[in-house]
Amino acid sequence: MSDIDAARFEIDGVSSYKSGVLLVGRCTRGQIRIGDVFKVATKRIVVKGEGHNFSVSKETLGSVSLKVEEIQYFRKFVELLSTQHSGAIYVSGDGIERIAAGCEIDA
Repeated sequence: MSDIDAARFEIDGVSSYKSGVLLVGRCTRGQIRIGDVFKVATKRIVVKGEGHNFSVSKETLGSVSLKVEEIQYFRKFVELLSTQHSGAIYVSGDGIERIAAGCEIDA
């Protein structure tokens, strides 16, 4: 799978769930399927300039290994979450401590 096709999830909220975390947000690239593993966590940094101008950069938070265990879409369990759809994904694995609202994770 190329980087262009790899799934990306933008995180709006994080809460403890079972032995991992439940991430609430939206799929902004690709499709997320049960069993997918997210490998990189980044945080967007927005700097306000003069007037209505601003700049956006990304800071890599490091490698993670977060396996998708469950996907919820409108409070129903589903097998995949498509691009531009909001939902919740339950992930477990290494690097959970790096994850917070405002982060993105890439498969």
